[in-house]
Amino acid sequence: MSSLLESTTNTRPVLSGNLRLLRSDAPLSPTVADIAFLLEHGVTTLIDLRSDAEVTRKPCPLAEDVR
Repeated sequence: MSSLLESTTNTRPVLSGNLRLLRSDAPLSPTVADIAFLLEHGVTTLIDLRSDAEVTRKPCPLAEDVR
């Protein structure tokens, strides 16, 4: 399966043709290109649906990135 982001294996649009609403595995090591892609497409909110234990084990760096 292809991914829209370099740092994930499964990032894809929720709605066909709309890149503002994406679903993804956790971007644990986002690249500069990944962040630029998200910002260029108006993606500014991250909702992490993992359990608290999983987030503690592997935090997502984008959760603290306030650009």
